[in-house]
Amino acid sequence: MTLIALALFVGVFLYAIEIDKNNHAPEGLRIPAGVAIGKPVLKGVEVARNPLAAQHMTSGEMARMLSDIVAESMSFTKSTFVYNSLQAEKYFTPAGYAKYKEFLTKAGFEGALASGELQSAAYAEQEALEITRGVFGGVFKWLFEVPVTISFIPVNAETYRDGGIKPENRRILLRVQFTRVEDANDPQAVKIEGWEVLPPRKF
Repeated sequence: MTLIALALFVGVFLYAIEIDKNNHAPEGLRIPAGVAIGKPVLKGVEVARNPLAAQHMTSGEMARMLSDIVAESMSFTKSTFVYNSLQAEKYFTPAGYAKYKEFLTKAGFEGALASGELQSAAYAEQEALEITRGVFGGVFKWLFEVPVTISFIPVNAETYRDGGIKPENRRILLRVQFTRVEDANDPQAVKIEGWEVLPPRKF
């Protein structure tokens, strides 16, 4: 079990290092010079005419949503990997989902779970830190970073302390960009359009 989890850790680490080489603020959230963070930049388009430009959820609500998504999107067993990763698609734009799937592949989740002996779980170590928010390209967006722990334990272990079993923990820093989206069935819809994994660091 340790060797399999170690192999995953190497995958996560190398993937994070690769991304961190180009660790710049996403183009969609680079605030124009002279504009205060969080102040809508509408360029003459009123919020009443463009509902997607309005901030309809607080930063705290978005942070809590991210914690829930973290837990759901990286919790797998061999038998649930495909289903759970497909279920996570509802939280993402197409581009965001592609980034999430790329992470799962490069980090080696499926390979680590292939024996059927391990299960994974993840949790946000603290409330996500808001990096910035505002209207960009006529749409309201939020950018967060959150330290995440990914744990691997035997599938037959009911708790981390079951029989003295210690989880294999791997830490990452997750950067997520949310955006409001058009959805006829949900006018309040928010999706993840950016998903980046970076080496862990202290806030």
